[in-house]
Amino acid sequence: PMMGGLSITAVGVSGAFFLHAIINGVVLVTLLGMKPQKDELRPRHTSMARSILEGLHLMRTNRLIFSILSIEAAHTLLVSYQQLMPIFARDILKIGPTGLGLLYSAPGVGAVLGSVFLVKVGDIPKKGRVLFITALLQPVTVFLFGISPWIATSMLMLMFSGLLDVVGGTVRNTVLQLLTREEMRGRVMGMNMMVHRGLGPLSGLPSGALATLMGAPLAISAGVTLFLVYAVSLFLRIPELHRYPEGEPLPTSSEAPSSAPP
Repeated sequence: PMMGGLSITAVGVSGAFFLHAIINGVVLVTLLGMKPQKDELRPRHTSMARSILEGLHLMRTNRLIFSILSIEAAHTLLVSYQQLMPIFARDILKIGPTGLGLLYSAPGVGAVLGSVFLVKVGDIPKKGRVLFITALLQPVTVFLFGISPWIATSMLMLMFSGLLDVVGGTVRNTVLQLLTREEMRGRVMGMNMMVHRGLGPLSGLPSGALATLMGAPLAISAGVTLFLVYAVSLFLRIPELHRYPEGEPLPTSSEAPSSAPP
């Protein structure tokens, strides 16, 4: 986001898309040079359908994994503001294309700061508590961005949003991997990526529809409110989520996770 915003400011929207295409081309060339390694964990052949069913079964029977993935899905669908940022730049903040580029860059700056913070801190013992705090605070920063009439406040809130999003997302991914036994880890992380990346484009539908009905600021406020209600109710219903890893043994390749289904 940071480089995209700066690119829009420097070379315009068309130039930014052109640079994005070039970078994607470099990534594809790099991928072609990678050689796959043999899977030593599962010597027998397993069909794709069976692998998907095993992953879905694990998600259904482990309520911590299910809860984390459901939070990710709800956040992706409801706490959506990127598609509405041109409206804020043109109609609310009145800052034009250059200001839009700065808005897009603000979450990227926060993401870099969040990454530096994680490198500095290292392992976080109370991961569940970080999940709880970031799941509540990050949507609040988006809410404050949505009601802000000032460019400085908007950029500050977006910067904090990017910081909290990186910290919370990294901890969520770590907890998912710790909760999953080794031979199932690829399937669980694949479902996590599907929820995050797959639902991302769909998030523009509810936010765009609400923005048409009530305006962009109220659309963001409504989405954030719905997410916070769901997240708080989930943490209250499953208290071991924000207490993790207290009392939660790490799964091994020969045992199933210990959490009971919801």
